[in-house]
Amino acid sequence: MKSLQLTKPHLLVVVGIPGAGKTFFAEQFADTFNAPLISPTKISQLGQLEDVDDITEHFMDQLYKTKQTIILDGRGATRSERSYFSSQAQKRGYATLFVWIQTDPMIAKQRAMKSHHLNTRTAEQFEQELHNFSLFNSSDPFTVISGRHTFATQAKHVLSRLAAPRATATTPQPPQRSTQTPPPRTVPQKPSGRITIK
Repeated sequence: MKSLQLTKPHLLVVVGIPGAGKTFFAEQFADTFNAPLISPTKISQLGQLEDVDDITEHFMDQLYKTKQTIILDGRGATRSERSYFSSQAQKRGYATLFVWIQTDPMIAKQRAMKSHHLNTRTAEQFEQELHNFSLFNSSDPFTVISGRHTFATQAKHVLSRLAAPRATATTPQPPQRSTQTPPPRTVPQKPSGRITIK
């Protein structure tokens, strides 16, 4: 398996409305790049635990020690949650990138209400979560991918976003002056005014 070789470890928080495709992307990305994945929804299904947030927090604290990029699935729907995760990550030397998966709300609703969905919701629950979802500010560290694209396309976009800070961090080199003399400039000829048909 590949591993993410980043200059600074990242906390990738996969966000979106229910049924957008967050878990699919998070699991595929974690498997592809051998990165630890925290899924509060899966933790809650292990025993219908009431203190899922505390357990998630515990595992996050432990994983921060590894200085590996971590993927967090299904959190960060509100600005306050995103602010909290960013500040916690920053304290531990991590950069944060929110991966916002967007899907048409009608398609997402159908997915979220299916019985085999990881966390099945009623129509009312879906509408409430949709209403509670906060849009990102332009200053937030986020990237948008489509929940309808293939994983390869999604991953390529996220990787290019992760590589962007590294590319801009490199010191630009001054342009090299050419020692060759430039070719002589040619002056375009005026058209003769005749049209020739061949």
